[in-house]
Amino acid sequence: MTPRNAAEVALGVAGIYFLAEHVPAAILTLVSTLEEHDQVTWLRWVGFAQVLLMLAAGFSLFWFRAPFAACLTRHMETSDPQTVAPGVHAAAVSVLGLFFFVSGVSSLLGVAAVAREQMPFSKTGFSATPFIQPGTQTLLGAALFLGTRGIVRVWTTLRTAGRHHDGDAA
Repeated sequence: MTPRNAAEVALGVAGIYFLAEHVPAAILTLVSTLEEHDQVTWLRWVGFAQVLLMLAAGFSLFWFRAPFAACLTRHMETSDPQTVAPGVHAAAVSVLGLFFFVSGVSSLLGVAAVAREQMPFSKTGFSATPFIQPGTQTLLGAALFLGTRGIVRVWTTLRTAGRHHDGDAA
């Protein structure tokens, strides 16, 4: 199995996990959204939009796993053709990045919706504090997803540092 094949399998499994994890939540959220509430109409849809973001991430991982794997494992050389670790590492880091990014955007959406509704009633005015954690999570996710190959390259270098190589003279 090549690093690309391993990355493709890992991305497909992660996509299926995201879908399986969030399909029940999507159904429950949709049913509760469609019920009559005292909330503002658009605010009821925020929870459903958050779940849809996770479903879209899972679908994207599964559907586009081959192009993602090809992009993640491009120019990955391994000394042992049986080693698939760089491909699996790249897939794992990119999935974590995507998860953090989508979760952060989802949380930002919820915080912004609540802040918008509370703004007219707040005596203290706007506070950026609730946006710090989801904003940081979104930035971390984007950095992990977009910097996957570099992270894997550094990780592989650190893991193999100081090891004895067969080609070294004694």
